[in-house]
Formats: sequence, C-alpha cells, structure tokens
Amino acid sequence: MKRKMDINQRKWHKKVRNALWNNWIRMKKAIGTSLYKPIYCKEARIPLSLEFPSLELAKQLEFEDADQRQFKMEELVELEEL
Repeated sequence: MKRKMDINQRKWHKKVRNALWNNWIRMKKAIGTSLYKPIYCKEARIPLSLEFPSLELAKQLEFEDADQRQFKMEELVELEEL
C-alpha cells in the first residue's frame, strides 16, 4: 500500500480507497485465500462504481428531475454556440 502512495503523493487521497480494497481482497499466502472470503463466505467483487465511475454519474443523472435535465441540456446548447 505504501508503494502505491509513494508513486504519486499528490493524489494519495484518491488512491487510498483502491489500495485498501486491493489489500483486503488480495490472496493471503498463509491462509490460501483473501481475508474477505472466510468472513463473507464468497469471493470479493470489485464494486461497479469503482470499476466504471461513469455508472455512478449515470445513476445520479437518472434521479434528476426532467426540468433539471432540460436546463442542463439548454446550457450545453448555449456553450456549443459560443
């Protein structure tokens, strides 16, 4: 984990979540499995929101009102005209 943080110290706060998750699900030689499996009785899976951040954005946009979507679309059209 320290190696991950040393690579790019400015963005450590963005990488710590992934580093901790990787440490949790990585195979441990002494027990022959990850720490996740004995506790939850199933293999760990990477959350889709980490694997595909755009899904999280799509989910947020899905819950917005039609008025908000229309307003954002109008803003985008105005920006394109500039």
